Amino acid sequence: MRLIFLGLVYLMFFLSGSSALIYQVVWVRSLSLIFGGTHLAVTTVLSVFMGGLALGSYLIGRRVDAVSNPLRLYGILELGIALSAGLFMLLLKMYPAAYILLAQGGEASPLYLTVIRVFFAFFALIIPTTLMGGTLPVLSRFVARRGAELDKKLSLLYGLNTLGAVLGAAMAGFVLLRFYSVTVAFTVAILLNVLIGLLSLVLAEKISCLHTPGEKEVASTGSEQSAAVVSADTSILPPLPLILWGIGASGFCALGYEVLWTRILTLTIGTSVYGFTIMLIAFLTGIALGSESYALLKKIPGEALHKPAGLFFAFCLIQISIGLVALVVTFFIRELPITSLVLRDLLFSLGADDFLARQWANLSLAFAYMFVPAFLMGLAFPLAGKLNLLRQRQVGKAVGEVMAYNTVGAILGSAVSGFFLIYMLGIERSLELLTVINIGIGLLLMASLSRKRSLHLVMTATTLATLAGVVLAPHSLRLWDVKFFAIFRNNQPETFNSPERRRDAIENTDVLFYHEGINSTISVIKPKGGPQAVLVNGKVVASTSLKDRQCQLTLGHLPMLLHKSPKDVLVVGLGTGMTLGSTSIHPELDSLTLAEIEPHVVDAARTFGEYNNQVLDNPKLKIVFNDGRNFLLTTDKKYDIITADPIHPWTQGSGYLYTTEYFKLAADHLKPGGIMCQWLPIYELSVDDLKSVVRTFSQNFKYTMAWLTYYDAEIIGSNTPIIIDEEAL
Repeated sequence: MRLIFLGLVYLMFFLSGSSALIYQVVWVRSLSLIFGGTHLAVTTVLSVFMGGLALGSYLIGRRVDAVSNPLRLYGILELGIALSAGLFMLLLKMYPAAYILLAQGGEASPLYLTVIRVFFAFFALIIPTTLMGGTLPVLSRFVARRGAELDKKLSLLYGLNTLGAVLGAAMAGFVLLRFYSVTVAFTVAILLNVLIGLLSLVLAEKISCLHTPGEKEVASTGSEQSAAVVSADTSILPPLPLILWGIGASGFCALGYEVLWTRILTLTIGTSVYGFTIMLIAFLTGIALGSESYALLKKIPGEALHKPAGLFFAFCLIQISIGLVALVVTFFIRELPITSLVLRDLLFSLGADDFLARQWANLSLAFAYMFVPAFLMGLAFPLAGKLNLLRQRQVGKAVGEVMAYNTVGAILGSAVSGFFLIYMLGIERSLELLTVINIGIGLLLMASLSRKRSLHLVMTATTLATLAGVVLAPHSLRLWDVKFFAIFRNNQPETFNSPERRRDAIENTDVLFYHEGINSTISVIKPKGGPQAVLVNGKVVASTSLKDRQCQLTLGHLPMLLHKSPKDVLVVGLGTGMTLGSTSIHPELDSLTLAEIEPHVVDAARTFGEYNNQVLDNPKLKIVFNDGRNFLLTTDKKYDIITADPIHPWTQGSGYLYTTEYFKLAADHLKPGGIMCQWLPIYELSVDDLKSVVRTFSQNFKYTMAWLTYYDAEIIGSNTPIIIDEEAL
């Protein structure tokens, strides 16, 4: 009977992991509608989410060992998560008005907006995430009442919870948000928490009834007694406090790797919601299976891994291995574009349709690069929990501290890698820096086993010298051909599908600009005899070809010509600058505002100066680095014209610019007689999608007209007006 109850507890924690990832995806999506879809805004939400987990692990973990019925506490935590998540839905209805009130006047200041976002995200998420953070130490206290069992139980709990997170990410990305709505996703997650909470309370009562009075006493004091037994080998105690710093550094490197791998993998996988979900699934699966495989580590023959010194040495060795494997992954990323093409062609040859072939190829690619190092990261967590128990002697407190340190390290790793390392060193050098940190931490911890001070100094000096070499000699020992990455176009794979074509492309293409930015990787290329093009994350988004110029110039000139006196103009997105530039030459113009999400697009657009009328030097131009929807949400200024550069709806966050909320926002920011111009990529939309967007657009404006731009080899170009038949739509 107890085995059945224990199995139900593990199942509940698996489902709890699923609900947590659904919440994370939905919270990020919901708050991005208010805060904007910039990398800074999204990272703010994720940092608050993870900060709450760390806080809950630490605070609740320090108190759970005194609780006589931890399963009852777990049920209360799950119900608390459901209740606070429901309150979040109510807050979400009030937040836009409050955010707009505070943000207006500071819409051009990223620092000011970040402070407001942190405050709002903290207030909305701190309670549910703190409760989530407490679930692991509480359940660890329940299933590992004898401290000697902690490592096995923790590995199983942590692994199952993370596998549940994989299911939650897949459900949110591929099912709930694709076929249903944010509200449905919220409801599913809340119902899971309610079900888990109620079932936990029922099981807590039944298990309590099964205990004899003597057993209840053991249940409340067993962790202290057993911890004293397993800590009998005191020779290892001096370096044990370092295990928390070690798992913190491991979390720093782990999230740093994930951020950087995700950024470079977008070169081939793309920036759609599916692409990010796939990369998250690959990373979490590796961590989950690594944690689950901890039991295999304990089965290695010999007594070394059954003693504290052996466990500590194994933790050090795993950290070194993570760094070495990550370095190998970094080396093979040089072949990333080729590997992606081979996988895609293979799946096409097996008969998969275009969508499935791309997604399965992307999944295989993400697993190929992320799985092994993530597996080792998962293996390190229960090992750290076991070692910290030897120091703390209390299950809940030991697990809570490990979780807290690991999560805080992860927050810092994500922020430092995403905002500073990419900016200062680029992706390749940043990855190399993290591998040095990982290996160095492992060696320094290993050196702490020795009492020789000289060994400590040598390891520290070697690690610092290597880090300095990576930072101060950024062009030495390069592993990647950056030019190949700069010219690779994932939407033109035929250019690179043979060694001869790849060599020809590299030799006959000039790279005019290349930068790995915070939000995206941007390059400007000029093939010999071909059009100049700007690439964002490996996709050509605009070029100087006649058909592309026709489209961009139309988006600028058409609304300006249709308006009687367009004095104040807003352009969303820069690209090559041609849309922006075409609005700038109209003599009626008084002020021109650009909302751009990535600062380094400005440098890329300067290379198109002869095509965009040198608009970036125009004194009438004001640039705001924010996404267009959030800028309109936070400004009270109104415009005669609102138009946008061609922005693809499948890109992460760009879909917000095709919603009724955005169109209504734009309509509210138009002066009387103002005009809104919106680009629709009909070659990327199904008939139903096209009807949906046009219907949504026309519902927010009194008069609507559609223009079709097309290119023909014989007819150089044409703009044909189309009358909208709303009944047909």
